[in-house]
Amino acid sequence: MWDQLTNIPPILVGQSILSCLDLKSIVRLETAVANKDQIKILRSFLCYFTEVDVIVNIPKQISKLKWLQSHDFPISKAIVDLAQINATFETKLINEIKLLGNSKISSKTLSYLLDNCYEKVFYVVFNGEQNADLMEELFSRLVNLREVTVDCLPDGWIKGALKRLYEESNNNVLIEKIHMWVVGSESENSVADIAKYCPRLQSLWVRFKIDEDSLLALSKHCPLLKKLSIKCIPKVSTVEIAELCAPALSCIHSITTPYLLADNDTSQYARTIPYLTALQKVYADGYGDHILLPLFLQNCVHLEEVTIGKRSSATPAQLLQLVQNYPHLHTIKLYNDIFNTDELVIGLAQLCPNLQNLELDTELGFDTITDASLLALSLIH
Repeated sequence: MWDQLTNIPPILVGQSILSCLDLKSIVRLETAVANKDQIKILRSFLCYFTEVDVIVNIPKQISKLKWLQSHDFPISKAIVDLAQINATFETKLINEIKLLGNSKISSKTLSYLLDNCYEKVFYVVFNGEQNADLMEELFSRLVNLREVTVDCLPDGWIKGALKRLYEESNNNVLIEKIHMWVVGSESENSVADIAKYCPRLQSLWVRFKIDEDSLLALSKHCPLLKKLSIKCIPKVSTVEIAELCAPALSCIHSITTPYLLADNDTSQYARTIPYLTALQKVYADGYGDHILLPLFLQNCVHLEEVTIGKRSSATPAQLLQLVQNYPHLHTIKLYNDIFNTDELVIGLAQLCPNLQNLELDTELGFDTITDASLLALSLIH
């Protein structure tokens, strides 16, 4: 066997040993080596551990972690599930730690983390079932935290935890990314409280609407923000506030139109659209799209993808006018039966020289689409 192994590229053997390493294989590996020549061959393979990213899941792979550390192999990332860990683990040779908390953790859990663990935590993932005081205590120690994913009530522990980290770090919070799976009536203004504690924030993803106070806070406190992902076009009350919100609005790359659009809401949405200067994707699925879609035509010069939903009030003529001004559009998705016509498809083929993906809802059927449309699409270069 040893002679055969010498004919395999060492890095492939090293990666294979790494991927299947568990307690049984560790014992077998440690006891199977009978002489110095075999040890030498084995070492020639194991040295390639340094050539790959080693990820260890704790507590499931405590034995693997201890074996790797005892042989001085660097570990690029340790994933620690705080809800399951029941023993202290050493952080020797671990570069980064990702903390998970998919169920409620206790104060005893934190006792399993040595002091030098906290400075290596770069990413945390927690749901909403957590004790607020405990989470504030935990976050206060995570001085090198870069990324946060949470699912909690908008008035839950996340704002208090970030505030505590902000205070304990002497206003030097390093968080760059936040993902919030939060729902609730208070969601819209929760971002305003969070933004002021994260001055280095670059990416914010939330699954809810945000209000103008949140946009103002992001624009004021997060000068490094590059990407803002929210559910729907935000509303602003005045032209002056819209201008102040411009830094945050210009970070939105993808947006949906509102499902319902009351007459008194039209101008509030309309004030927002001119500042969506980085917008690349629009999902139009509302009853006010015939009003809003022309505004995208005038302002969003980087548009690359347009989706028309079943409830959209946009018209085929408006879509053709839109694509005529955006030759860089490469994806169009149509799920409204009034768009299933030869006239529209041929028009899209002629006006979109870079069209790569055209989707029509198969549930609607293609009785109105003929070979003329297919021919026009085939002529796109």
